[in-house]
Amino acid sequence: MKNKFWTVAMIVLLIIVSGCDQIREEEFRVSESVSDSQSDKPNHLDDSDLESGILNQSFNWKMAEGSKIKVMLNNHHYADAIVAELAEFEALTGIKVEFSLTEENFFFDKVTNALSNEDNDMDVFMTGAYQLWNYDELGYIENLMPYIENESITGGDYDFQDFFPELIEVLMSDKDPNALLAIPIGFELYNLAYNQRIFEERGLKVPETFEEMIDLAGDLYQFDGPGTYGISIRGADNWATVHPAYMSYYRIFGGKDFVEEKGMLASDLNSSESLTMNEKWAELIRTGSNEAWQDTPWYICADEFGYGKSAMLLDADTISLYVNNNKQYPESGNIAWVPLPLPEGYDKRYSNIWTWTLAMNSRSEEKLASWLFIQYFTGYDQLYQSATRYDNGDIPRASIWEDSAYREKLALNKGYIEAFEASIGDASILFTPQPHFFETTTLWVNRLREMIVDRDSDIEDVLNRLKEEMDRIVHE
Repeated sequence: MKNKFWTVAMIVLLIIVSGCDQIREEEFRVSESVSDSQSDKPNHLDDSDLESGILNQSFNWKMAEGSKIKVMLNNHHYADAIVAELAEFEALTGIKVEFSLTEENFFFDKVTNALSNEDNDMDVFMTGAYQLWNYDELGYIENLMPYIENESITGGDYDFQDFFPELIEVLMSDKDPNALLAIPIGFELYNLAYNQRIFEERGLKVPETFEEMIDLAGDLYQFDGPGTYGISIRGADNWATVHPAYMSYYRIFGGKDFVEEKGMLASDLNSSESLTMNEKWAELIRTGSNEAWQDTPWYICADEFGYGKSAMLLDADTISLYVNNNKQYPESGNIAWVPLPLPEGYDKRYSNIWTWTLAMNSRSEEKLASWLFIQYFTGYDQLYQSATRYDNGDIPRASIWEDSAYREKLALNKGYIEAFEASIGDASILFTPQPHFFETTTLWVNRLREMIVDRDSDIEDVLNRLKEEMDRIVHE
């Protein structure tokens, strides 16, 4: 899934591609539940330690007692479940955790800067698969497989095989097929969520095709006056706009981002499949979505949906699940789900996939404590708490999905399980891994916004120009 051509120059690209919107960032915060006293336990690991298993005769959560680690978290529902359980982790292990929460628009820049900083001011961090491809090539990521395989530092009940294999596959290193770059704490599939109250009050039928979804979104434009829309779709000026439902539909329509020509990658953005898909996508947004679509990140889409300003949400299933279970939203409890409605004449459904993970800085001086943190918060017990106590969906352990109590709780969300199970079998990363991923996807978003916002634009012409621009980038 990864590519061998990443270069150090990519670090510059990753720093500049994220949005520069105003953010709410919290400085590192320290829990007071752990003593500052240092123990004589071994906190630093080298390869011989991992291979020999001499750290302890048997696994012990206190083996790094007295250590301090710094953890960077994205301000996300999965992170909320971690923060809420930090005191329990600290009491169990004797490890003090300093953590920061950062809004997503700035989070990836912050992590990249910390990883490139020789002062080693971060030990563990949340990240996604696309970022890991780059970090791995730059040598920033600790291989977690030796930790998992060492019984002296990994509890016997950890059960690594319990994770969905599709998720682990995308987290393995391309440089070393036996190297695991991170461990998932959650992931996303993409489907259509709709407001049952709005649909029932108006006697509406849930769309069964992409074309019906376009028509219904247009019919519901300003359904409750100005500021209300048929459908919420993200459109902010960064690469994340094309990776959710857009990329899923792009593949459903038969589109490919790149193909191989004469031994080289070439953009396929001007194909007939791409043109058909982008014309329909533009129609959907122009007729039924927010007038400020181009300035709408995912969390604004969630608010639109949760406050009843939109009747449908086309995005991550976990976002709409959060809305349905969050009592701060007036529409909490009114949300239902269906798989992505297929275009007429198409019978194969795809979903792009995004996974949030925990990874370790290879420069960390507290690797044992860092591993205990990752192990604890990716273990069955804590992920089960994330799923049940904190209402997070798309948990990466298969056994949790088989748990009857969890399924009963999830079944209260009409259609959620059915939509998930209809999509998971054909879910994967749908992008072609290549060394200019962030540069090309950011350009893609810019041209997509041009096609949609400028109603007089010639979409075919824009796609032709986009193909030429992307070819220049990947051939540099």
